[in-house]
Amino acid sequence: MTEGRELTFAVTLDDAVSAPFTVDVTLNEVTATGGAAPLAYPRDYDNVVAQLSFDGKAGEMHEFTVATLDDSVVELAETFTVSLTASDALVDDSDTFTGTITDNDHATLSVGNATAVEGDEGTTMLSFPVTLSAAVDLDVSVDYTTQDVTASASDGDYVAITTPTALNINAGETSGTINITVNGDATVESNETLLVLLSNLRAFDRNVTLASTEWVPLGNEIEGQVAGERLGEVVSLSDDGHTVAIGAGYNRDKGRVYRFDGTDWKQLGLDLAGDAEDGYSPSASISLSGDGRTVAIGAQRSNDNLPVSGRTRVYRFDGTAWNQLGQNIVGEAAGDFSGFAVGLSDDGNTVIIGAWGNDENGERAGHARIYRFDDTSWKQLGEDIDGEAAGDYSGSAVSISSDGSTVAIGAPANDDNGDNAGQCRIYRFDGTRWNQLGQDIDGDRSGAGSGRTVSLSDDGDTIVIGGRTDAIYDGGEVQAYRFDGTGWVQIGQTIKSTRSSVEFGFSVSVSDDGTTLLSGAPHDSGSADTSGLARAYRFDGNVWKQLGQDILGETASDYSGTSVSLSGDGMTAVIGAPRNEGTGNVAGNVRAYQLGPAATGKILNDDRSILTVDDVTVTEGGGVTFSVVSSNAVQLGFSVGVTLADVTAVGGYAGPSSLYPYDYNKPVARLYFNGDAGETQQFTVDTVDDAIVEGAETFTVRLLPRGYVPDAITLIDYSDTGTGTIIDNDDSTLSVGRATVTEGHAGITMLSFPVSLSATVDMAVSVDYTTQDGTATAGEGDYLAVTTPATLTLSAGATRGMIDIAVTGDTIVEADETLRLMLSNLRSNRAGVTFAEPDPFAPLQARATGTITNDDRATFSVGDASVTEGNVGTTLLSFPVTLDMAVDIDISVDYITQDDHAGRHRQRDRRRLRAREHARQAEHCRRRNVCHHQYCGQ
Repeated sequence: MTEGRELTFAVTLDDAVSAPFTVDVTLNEVTATGGAAPLAYPRDYDNVVAQLSFDGKAGEMHEFTVATLDDSVVELAETFTVSLTASDALVDDSDTFTGTITDNDHATLSVGNATAVEGDEGTTMLSFPVTLSAAVDLDVSVDYTTQDVTASASDGDYVAITTPTALNINAGETSGTINITVNGDATVESNETLLVLLSNLRAFDRNVTLASTEWVPLGNEIEGQVAGERLGEVVSLSDDGHTVAIGAGYNRDKGRVYRFDGTDWKQLGLDLAGDAEDGYSPSASISLSGDGRTVAIGAQRSNDNLPVSGRTRVYRFDGTAWNQLGQNIVGEAAGDFSGFAVGLSDDGNTVIIGAWGNDENGERAGHARIYRFDDTSWKQLGEDIDGEAAGDYSGSAVSISSDGSTVAIGAPANDDNGDNAGQCRIYRFDGTRWNQLGQDIDGDRSGAGSGRTVSLSDDGDTIVIGGRTDAIYDGGEVQAYRFDGTGWVQIGQTIKSTRSSVEFGFSVSVSDDGTTLLSGAPHDSGSADTSGLARAYRFDGNVWKQLGQDILGETASDYSGTSVSLSGDGMTAVIGAPRNEGTGNVAGNVRAYQLGPAATGKILNDDRSILTVDDVTVTEGGGVTFSVVSSNAVQLGFSVGVTLADVTAVGGYAGPSSLYPYDYNKPVARLYFNGDAGETQQFTVDTVDDAIVEGAETFTVRLLPRGYVPDAITLIDYSDTGTGTIIDNDDSTLSVGRATVTEGHAGITMLSFPVSLSATVDMAVSVDYTTQDGTATAGEGDYLAVTTPATLTLSAGATRGMIDIAVTGDTIVEADETLRLMLSNLRSNRAGVTFAEPDPFAPLQARATGTITNDDRATFSVGDASVTEGNVGTTLLSFPVTLDMAVDIDISVDYITQDDHAGRHRQRDRRRLRAREHARQAEHCRRRNVCHHQYCGQ
C-alpha cells in the first residue's frame, strides 16, 4: 500500500473450534519502523496493539488496520511482519503476514549557480549549492567536474576538476556544497564563467533524479572547412537531437550532415555540393527529416530553370552515401528565388518550398509550393499558395507539421497592420486543396517584420513567429500562437529582447509539443561585439520562462544565433555562427548543447585599469603627440577611441580646407592596446601654421570605449582628459600712411589716413590718435583738431581701417598746409602686435603727415580813372585795384605811369617783371615758413 494509507489485514479461522478464543496481533519491524500515534518521521507505521475475538466458527474472519505515515522522505518500499498468538493452544497461529509500504516521494538533485569576486591575489572559493528537493533515507552521492565557458583553467582563472569528484549528502540532509578554487589576479577582464557538471548520481534505487537546468556543450564544435563559406547560415536538427544538417550558403549552397556518436560529431557521408553556377547564396536553406536520414537543400540563386528562379534538391542517406531523391524542384519564373526557405515532414516525403520573389499575385508578392514524393518523383500537392499582395515577400519563411498536412508561411513585408508589419498564414490540406487555418496573424506594428522566421509544432496547432524589426531602438520579438479550433490565440507573453538592435527573433525553433522554443539574436553583444546569442524558453501554461542560461557567441562578430534548431523534446539545441573565424576568415561554426544537470559559476572581476593622457604644448605648425597609459593588464586587449573638443582652439579635418579658421586637425583616432600593464600608446594631432596673430589656444582630449570592450565602464576608467596647447608664432605691425586732401571752398572734407595691419589678428586691435598743427592751424579753422585721444578699432580678422580728420573748406588763397596725426596706446591682447614705424623720439607712438592742398586763385585788376585837372595845384587820379579773392598774406604790386611815348615802354616792362618775381619769392618763403627775401613781407 502507498504510504499515508491504511493497511487492512484479514485473519480467518478455517475450522470450527469448540470454544471462543482470542488472538493477539504483533507487528514486527523489518525495514519499516513502527511507532505510536501520532506518527512522525522516522516512524513509518502505527504499531497498534490489537486483539481479535473469535467465536470459533469455521470460516470466521476478523480485520485490523495499520496506519502508515505519508512522509516526505525518499526511500525504498519498506516492510513489517504481522505475527499472531492464539489463546487456545489447539489453534495453529504460526502463519505470518507482511505489510509493504510503497514510497510516493521523489527528490530532484540540483546544483545552483555561484558567484565569487576573484580578488587581486590568493584564492577564493566559488561555492555551488547542491540541493535535494526532499530528504532521502540514506546517503546520496553525485560526481562533479568543471568545464570552461569564458573562464579558462589553463590560463589560471580557476582550478579545474577534470576527474569526476564525488559529493556526498548524508541521509536525511538536503544540501551540500561544491567548492571550486578561484585564483586572484590584477588583470582587468570581463566577468568570466565556468560550468559545474553533475553526473553519476548514486541513490541506490531511490527515486532521485538530476535536474536539468543548464545548457551543456554536446560534443565538439563543428567548424567551417573553407574561409568565407559561412558554415551555419542555416541548421536543422533531427527529432532525437543526434543528427544535424548544416548549410554553407557562400560555398555553392553546400550542405553537410553530422551525426553525434556519443562523444563527437562526425560527418555523415560526403558534402552535398551545389552547382558552380549557383554562386553565393546567403541564407541558403536546409531542412532535415525527423529521423535525420532525408535532407532538403534550397539554392535560391540557381539558374536551373530561368535566371535566379531557384532550385531545391532532396537527398536520402542509404547508410553509406547521400542519394538525390527524385528530380530537381525548380522555381516557376525568373527572379522567384525559389528555395530561399524549405521545410521537410518527419518522414521526408513532403517538402514545402518558399519563393519570395514570385510575381504571380503582384510584384514580389511571393508564394509557396508543397510537393510529395511518390517513390519516383516529386509531385505538387495542391495549388500554389500566393502572397496576399505585391511586396509581401511571402515564402521568406516556411514550416511544415510532422505529417506534412499543415504548413506555415511568413510574409515579413506585408502591410496589413502597417508598413512592413509582417504576417504569417497557416494552411491545412484537405486531400485536394490547401485551406487557410484560422485568421491572418499580423505583426503588431509597422516595421515589426513578423514572419521573418516561423516554426510549427509536430501537430501543426502551435506556431512560433519571429520578427526582424527595422526599428533601431527595438531588439526584436517572438510570439507563439495556438489553434483553438476556430482561430489562433496567443499563448503567453510576447517575448522581447532585453537589449536594442540585436535582432532577437531572427531565427526560431519550437519543440514537437510546442512548449519549448529557441530564438537567436545574432547582433547581440553579450560576450563580445555582435557575438550573438540564443535563448530558450519553456511555457508553463501561463507565461514563457527562460530555460537555462543565455548561450552566448564565442567571439566578436560571430553572429551566433543566425540559425537555431531544437530537437523534438526541446532538450538539445544547435546554433549557427556563420562568421566565426576559428578555422578561417568567416568560415563559420555550429555548436550543439544539451539541457543537463549543471550550474554556472561567475567569477566577478574586481580589477580596474585607469587610462591617463598627458598635457602637451607645441608651436603651431608642429605635431602634438599625446601618450595614453593603461595602468593595469587587460585581458585580450582593448581599443580606445579619441575625441578632441575645442576650448579656444578650433578643430577641423585634413584637406585643402584645413586652414584658417582651423587651428588643428581632428583625427579619427583609435588606439589599440595589447593589454599589458603600464602599456603606452600614442597619437599625434597636426596643428595649422597660419598667419594669424593669436594667443595660445587649447583643446582637450577625451577617451572613450571603441569596438567591444566587456563591461567597459566598470573595467576601464576613461575619465582622464588631456590638454593640447598651441603656441602662436606670428607677428603683426600696424602702419599709418600719409594723407592728402583738397580743402574745397566750403563745408567739410575728410583727410583720410589709411591704417593697416601686416597680418590678421584674431582679436580686435585698438589705437588712440590725436592731431598736431603743422602749417595748417586748427585755431585758424584749417581743420578740426583731435586733442582728446580718439580710438580706432580694427575688429578681429580685419587688417585695414581709416582715420578721418575733418578739413574746413575756404576761399582764401594760401599755400598747401600740413598737419600731423599722432598714434599712441596701441592695444591688443596679443603680444605680437607693434607699430611698423615707431616715432624715433617716442617708440610707443607713430605719426603720419596730412597735407591740405589749396585750390584757391586770386586775380588782380585795375580800373580806369578820370579826374578833372583843376586850374591850380594837384588833383589825384585814383585807379581802383581789386583782388577777386582773399589771400592769406599781404600782396603788393608795383605800378608805374606811362605817358603815351614809346620810350617809356621798357621801364614799364621791367616793373611788371619785378612784381611777378616778388610774388613768387613770397610764396616760396610762405611754404617753408622762413624768409630770406626783402620783398616777401614775412
